[in-house]
Amino acid sequence: MQSSSVAFLQVHGFQIEKPFTIGVPYLSHYEEVLARAEESRINGNIPNPDFLSRIFDPAQLAFITKIKATITEWLGMEEKPNFLNIGPDYFDHARQLSRGFTLIERQFIHELVKAEFPHLASHNLTGYVRVNFRDTHREAAIAKYNAGIFEATLQRQIGLRYLFDGMIHSDGLENFNILSCFTRKTAPKTHGDQQRVVEQFKEVKEKLRRPTVLVGHNVFTDLVNFYACFIGPLPATVEGFQKDIHSFFPLIIDTKYLAAQLGKTSGLRSSLTGLDLELKDMPLPRVECHAHHLRYSCHEQFFGHEAGFDSCITARVLIRLSAKLEALNRPETQPEKSGGDLIDFGEDTDAEIVNPYSRELAEVFGIDLSLSNTQSKPDGMLNPVGNNRPINTQISDFIPGFETPFWQSYGNRLMVNGTIEHVCHL
Repeated sequence: MQSSSVAFLQVHGFQIEKPFTIGVPYLSHYEEVLARAEESRINGNIPNPDFLSRIFDPAQLAFITKIKATITEWLGMEEKPNFLNIGPDYFDHARQLSRGFTLIERQFIHELVKAEFPHLASHNLTGYVRVNFRDTHREAAIAKYNAGIFEATLQRQIGLRYLFDGMIHSDGLENFNILSCFTRKTAPKTHGDQQRVVEQFKEVKEKLRRPTVLVGHNVFTDLVNFYACFIGPLPATVEGFQKDIHSFFPLIIDTKYLAAQLGKTSGLRSSLTGLDLELKDMPLPRVECHAHHLRYSCHEQFFGHEAGFDSCITARVLIRLSAKLEALNRPETQPEKSGGDLIDFGEDTDAEIVNPYSRELAEVFGIDLSLSNTQSKPDGMLNPVGNNRPINTQISDFIPGFETPFWQSYGNRLMVNGTIEHVCHL
């Protein structure tokens, strides 16, 4: 790791242990397939053909030889018990007597039994491993118990990927038990609390069913990591990657691409924070934070690499850049009541904002477009429509709707630095 990278992490308070202590787990679809295949192999008493063949350490080979001889000796007895308990007392090594078998030593025993003695079964017990003759009903009951533990563990380990599954409208979210995410300390205590959590999760799933528009700044490498973390190994070709990503997200907006297009005529900077500062004085579209969430409302405050901050300024940049680009590309002659202009509400009239660009966003965010100057607003919500605001015929009050032709020209185009093409089309 470069010293400059270490210095960067130190400046931003990075602590290497946090991903392991308070981190959020995730498991890709590919890793889930591998985990299920391994669980099926273990429960099906199928030996791993490569496991024992890869052991070359003399001490480990001696351990396996000793276990094999012990089982063979037990099977050769004329009068023998129904089971064999293999514990550290079979070995003379003092350290082994004090600590018991390690996980890898237990795995050696289980794999040896599967490979060399398929008519036997082995099970972990406290302090030792028990070997006995296979019993169909007993093994089925143990397999069912283990499968339940495996599913609960798998759901917890999938973790953050469930959010991704919801974003791409995958079926994986439908069978997800939200209560499995809790630990004993954090789990809801009463049945009523559990039901409230379940109902709240239903509302989240309903919101995730809406069409997903993914927005990011310089988002290409993020999508590469996104794919590797939640899907699996990257496709062999760029075309395969483009096809897969487009199937997950039909519309992706890269604000760096928007800035590059606008920068051709205005010399605009392309860094996210630089764009936010350069565009902050635009009178329209008007962007304000909810009165209860003002942490990122001041342009002069910087919370670099804080997820909420980066998301907030990406949203601000998207709104202002797209509105400015749309104005520059708007035909000179506009039909009456064009969606790009503000309408003078007057002082006492209730009027609807005639703006086709706002419809889809209003539906997504639950905004009532029938606003008037006298209409009451939710507590703490800042009024987005001010009195006597001058009409601006150049820049719209809202960003172009995602169903408009504007995004056919500016959507699904990702900046790719250091390449001949510069842009990846989805």
